[in-house]
Amino acid sequence: SAGFGGSGSNSQVFNPHSAPAINSPSHVFFDDELPPVEEPFLPPCEPGTYTLVLDLDETLVHYFDLGPDSHFLIRPGCSEFIEELSKYYELVIFTAAMQDYADSVLDQIDKNGCIRYRLYRQHTSPYGHLIAKDLGKIGRDLSKSIIVDNVADNFALQPENGIFIKTWYDDMSDTCLYDLIPLLKGLVESQVKDVRKSLRSYRD
Repeated sequence: SAGFGGSGSNSQVFNPHSAPAINSPSHVFFDDELPPVEEPFLPPCEPGTYTLVLDLDETLVHYFDLGPDSHFLIRPGCSEFIEELSKYYELVIFTAAMQDYADSVLDQIDKNGCIRYRLYRQHTSPYGHLIAKDLGKIGRDLSKSIIVDNVADNFALQPENGIFIKTWYDDMSDTCLYDLIPLLKGLVESQVKDVRKSLRSYRD
């Protein structure tokens, strides 16, 4: 634990008002019918900015597709994680989900606007028959960019920038987000020149 209290409001259950029929598996097949998106995906940032790219489904939330009773749960520590790390990083959500679903969830879990940008399925790249989240297309310095995802294939194009996090469904005793806070804060506080080298040491 990073010293932030219990799960608190993170144990809430939400039912998006206009949630469409949603399929948000961890592994998503590439959809070549979506229109291409101009690169880089993000506008320029200040030099020296550290960027933290976060997956959504099974990393921050889990959606239960139960027809009229559909809802999503928020992973313990999500609010604290987002709010605390927004002081150190430019936060970007990069999800393989469709935009209408992702926005309906993000509007509820990020009421304070800590997440700077949102990237969706149309921003993903083909990786075999699946998808990858290509950090090289977002327009950020890879030496200062980190992606946290529960599917390692999603950051297969830049594996040294990735932090794998355990898939989450509904375990309200989970502490994975809390546990990552000290590491991620420490990288910025130390002003590391290349996060990839530091993450290599972390994995070892």
